[in-house]
Amino acid sequence: MQILFSEDIHIANWGRKQVENLFLETEQRLISRLFRNASERYMDLLKNEPKLLQRVKLSHLASYLGITQVSLSRIRGKVS
Repeated sequence: MQILFSEDIHIANWGRKQVENLFLETEQRLISRLFRNASERYMDLLKNEPKLLQRVKLSHLASYLGITQVSLSRIRGKVS
């Protein structure tokens, strides 16, 4: 990648933009964990990535949200 970046400015700019987008997504997720409760984080995930909730194991979703599987089950029960 470094060779490509050094040889083509368009590829270098594309790479920088990709890294910037990943950084912003990570920052938003960390801010969400700090300032939002588990229910709010779940609702955001439900709103923004509804198909993901059907395809990913609950244990992985709970880990992503920073909560236990039991807490996730309770939240899902309240929402349904």
